Amino acid sequence: MPIPFPISELPVYVDKNRSLRVKIIDSCGMTCVFCHNEGTPVVADNLKRISGDWIDAGPSGRKSIYAKTNGVRFLSGTVEPNEEFANVLEMLRKSLQVNELHLTGGEPTLHPELPEIIRLARSVGYQVCMTSNGENGVRVLLDCAVAGLDRVNFSIFGTTAEELAQVQHEKYRNPMLAERKISALKDSIQIAIRSGVKVSANIVVPDYRHAPRVYRLLDEYSPSLSVRLLNSLDDGQPSIDAIHQILADLGAVPIAKYVTAGVSGCRTAYRLPSGRIIYFKEIRPVRLPTTCSNCRFNNETDCQEGYYGVRLYRDRSGGYQVGVCIQRMDLCMPVEDFVESSVRDEIIALREKEYHQFLTQGWRSVIMATEYEGKILEINPSEMEDKILSRGGEKVGEALMRRYVYDITPGDKSKWIRLRDTGKEITLTIKEIHHDGIDGTEETEISVDSFETANKMLEKLGYKAKGYQENRRTSFILDGARLEIDEWPMIPPYLEIEANSREEVIKIASLLGFDDAQLTGENTIKIYAKYGIDLNEIKDLRFTENDVKMI
Repeated sequence: MPIPFPISELPVYVDKNRSLRVKIIDSCGMTCVFCHNEGTPVVADNLKRISGDWIDAGPSGRKSIYAKTNGVRFLSGTVEPNEEFANVLEMLRKSLQVNELHLTGGEPTLHPELPEIIRLARSVGYQVCMTSNGENGVRVLLDCAVAGLDRVNFSIFGTTAEELAQVQHEKYRNPMLAERKISALKDSIQIAIRSGVKVSANIVVPDYRHAPRVYRLLDEYSPSLSVRLLNSLDDGQPSIDAIHQILADLGAVPIAKYVTAGVSGCRTAYRLPSGRIIYFKEIRPVRLPTTCSNCRFNNETDCQEGYYGVRLYRDRSGGYQVGVCIQRMDLCMPVEDFVESSVRDEIIALREKEYHQFLTQGWRSVIMATEYEGKILEINPSEMEDKILSRGGEKVGEALMRRYVYDITPGDKSKWIRLRDTGKEITLTIKEIHHDGIDGTEETEISVDSFETANKMLEKLGYKAKGYQENRRTSFILDGARLEIDEWPMIPPYLEIEANSREEVIKIASLLGFDDAQLTGENTIKIYAKYGIDLNEIKDLRFTENDVKMI
């Protein structure tokens, strides 16, 4: 069945993949017939078996659809929130430049130390989310929210006992048990929402027979639940066709496409006649250029997931394994080997190449990330430029930056909107200041086409620019970090260092002869305040002759 909408004409938003999936437990109380179990065999059914003799289904009733054919050599163990796990997370965060940890299973809420795992991951610099069927959420989700859980993707397999039974092993199609599972899921969703955790619903649609389940779900839950339709990897094209038909039945109109550079996952947003937004999460035909080139599954029908991202596993026999494909688990390797491997380099190169290709095609960039940046105040620009270049840095450009700033909530100085034109790119950003440290700023950013038009649009939405600002910027790259010599009217110049972690910012500063104490994460408003100037009171900030002399 052809796609019934002109998807190619939609606006496309792109960001870089910054996520790491980790399987923290194998246990699960469901027996879903399409489960890939993150590529590893069901432990309960394979404890007495050896590598090469795994089964994909056994007495437990659970499935692992690829376990007999994907070459997996280990059984997964339960992750422990200890020093070893913290060291592995830190190693991969630096090596892969990731900042989101996605907890999977099995069923993560069955892990006896789930809040401790979330707290540990947060302490080493990750935002944490998870996928859950909700069966144990009532007991643990409040503690998880307190520990720092950001988001839960609830997998919803049925809105009635009969629907849930359709996708469970025939031995476990007990209506009373199914009703208890559905009740637990509903309670988990409500607790997550009340706890301030962002919530979405993942609905796997094996075929069109499951359409009533989608319709009931939309009727039952409020728009506060973000709904995503997922095709079943095990059912192939009929599953995709069913989703397109459901969307057509609903009168859904596509409004935007969201693509993550470097991995196969993407989603298309659709607006229903009611105004509600739902998503179709799809698979792009993304491959690792070298690793996937000679794979026996590398064709349009057999490769069901493409390169979806990096997965981390605890090996039951000891240590941690890293995988890049649930259909080719023979490619897994110990984490210590992975960070030094050509596969790691291939993953980074693919991500950067795709991202820049998308931007040159006119796709819009959208970024949601914590900034890791520090400033060195009161520098001499020419001396600093010489120092950067002498350390192996590369000068990449000079620009006059112009910007408008807007209050989100009048009087709240912790967050604002910035519209900026760098001469090469125009961006619209929400900046949120959590603290004055190197990692204290969070940005949500998209690229826009016109500085003037974006300003007019914001004005029509009720946001009036509280000031115009301009500054001069000279940009450099040094050891993967971005360095900016910023020159602003009325104050001395400063150097800004932006990198993928707090440690990298400090390392670059040290390379230039500065220590940690000389770095500040303060924003420009606070820097102006050091010189007795209230930037919020200046409606038009431009260079004057005196500023030129100061520079």
